[in-house]
Amino acid sequence: MIAAPITVPVAEWKRHLCIPIDGLLSETAQAGVERALAWVNEHGCSWSFVSKPVNLAVEGDFIRLASGTQFTSRALAEKLRRGQARSAVAVACSAGPGVPAEIQRLWDAQRPDEAFFLNAAAAAATEQLLLRAQKSICDQVEPAGLAALPHESPGYDGWELGQQRTLLGLLAAQSAWPSAAKLSLLESGMLSPEHSQLALFGLGPSAVVETKSPDMVACARCSMDPCSYRRVPDAGDAQALPPPASSGAVANGYAYPDKALRRWSRELLTVDSRDEQSVRATFRPECKTCSNLGVPFGIDYSIELGSYRDGFPIRKLSCRPSDSDYQSMCSNLKDPEEFPCEMVRVPAFVDQPLVQVLEWDPAVEPAGCLCRPPARDHKWKIALQTVHYKLHTDE
Repeated sequence: MIAAPITVPVAEWKRHLCIPIDGLLSETAQAGVERALAWVNEHGCSWSFVSKPVNLAVEGDFIRLASGTQFTSRALAEKLRRGQARSAVAVACSAGPGVPAEIQRLWDAQRPDEAFFLNAAAAAATEQLLLRAQKSICDQVEPAGLAALPHESPGYDGWELGQQRTLLGLLAAQSAWPSAAKLSLLESGMLSPEHSQLALFGLGPSAVVETKSPDMVACARCSMDPCSYRRVPDAGDAQALPPPASSGAVANGYAYPDKALRRWSRELLTVDSRDEQSVRATFRPECKTCSNLGVPFGIDYSIELGSYRDGFPIRKLSCRPSDSDYQSMCSNLKDPEEFPCEMVRVPAFVDQPLVQVLEWDPAVEPAGCLCRPPARDHKWKIALQTVHYKLHTDE
């Protein structure tokens, strides 16, 4: 049950620290992550548990296990069908019960950098435990001509978090389930301790799994962007067509795929008012703090434009938080006096036509937070290009 010492590839560190894949870890960051992972390995008591294989049947979105457990998941059912899986293995893993308390202790001691690195190390360690579990499962079932499909977990797209309780019950019913695991479920459906995960690996014929696994990685069907944790491009983006070049839109002028712009314009953008003289719109991106375990927070980007006849000149840009959760960002914790003012600064586009946003090419950083100027510019770039896309594709 107790995990052997965990190592984390450099590429994974960069992903968890929101550093571009071709970027370099600074000496400070390198030392920080090494110390954090050493703490996890020495004091965290990381562990993992793999159940025995259980036969299953798939009917529509329903997955029925021979043990009597039933799940409802479009994504899981589809994956099991495509992988021709007739059995599955459940897995539980955790960076350890000591990690959350240590992270909180570091925050209380006014050591946010160390807390940030430890949080990243614990998250990376949990992922590595899942990868180890997959390799172990493949080693066990290979003699039978089987292999493990990429895992699915409650809370992933297409599998409701509420079914975490059912999966935990399946694991806890195993005769070998360790009483020392002390894994429990909160009312929200999240696991305690934090940095724990449950997963189900379907088992399919090796030849089928090897052929179909690459395009069943969760990121390949997830359209969330920006996302600091993406491993592969959204499969739909590869065939994305350029937006229509009508009513002033610039063909191939957008920095983002048509699919992403279409989703943002539908889900994140609200046109508050529009007449012959003006347009008012509000863009609400998907943001999370870079600390405190990635707390979602709200922020509104308001864009006021002149008339279509004048080329939609930008009259006013403003930005304001819609709740107080942004205060958990690292930069706010370090400088609560100045950072809120920096966070809401707007790009200098007033009195310029909206089409100018397609030529704006600032240094950007696709982080979920707003701590650094490149991350803030990235959100503004998405907001402005989404407004342009909405106005020109709706006409």
